[in-house]
Amino acid sequence: MIAAIHGYCIGGGTALGWVCDIRIAAENSVFRAGDAYLGILPSWGMGLTRLPRYVGRNRALDILLIGENFGAKEAFDMGLVTRVVPRAKLMDECNAVARRICKASPTAIRATRQAVAGNLRKSWDDMVRFESELCDMMFAHPDAHEGPKAFSEKREPRFSNS
Repeated sequence: MIAAIHGYCIGGGTALGWVCDIRIAAENSVFRAGDAYLGILPSWGMGLTRLPRYVGRNRALDILLIGENFGAKEAFDMGLVTRVVPRAKLMDECNAVARRICKASPTAIRATRQAVAGNLRKSWDDMVRFESELCDMMFAHPDAHEGPKAFSEKREPRFSNS
């Protein structure tokens, strides 16, 4: 999932952005997680669970406890967004990223997303086993043969949809 963020991205909006795989922000974006000032918590695995893993304990506490606005550049510097672009170019950039991802093996993309998601929930040993399982599955998949073959033949790969 690609988040195209512009304008105010506050509270639930930030939480929705944080669950996306790729977050691209327009330079006019403003973020805030001031839930505590409304007497609530950023819940459902978004703010309290993901945010500290993304930015570290200290920055997460700054964002959640102080609850002040911060801009796209600060979000980029913290790793909360992957790119900052002019507002007029936001959708062009998101579409370009989506088109790029669509050229990859759907099976490899799915496995990569599963592995990264697993890193947030699994122990080191469990993750090593899971990665090994995913690699075994992927190397047995036809896409693992099609990609290198297409590369050596200097053509676009024709990946399967399964």
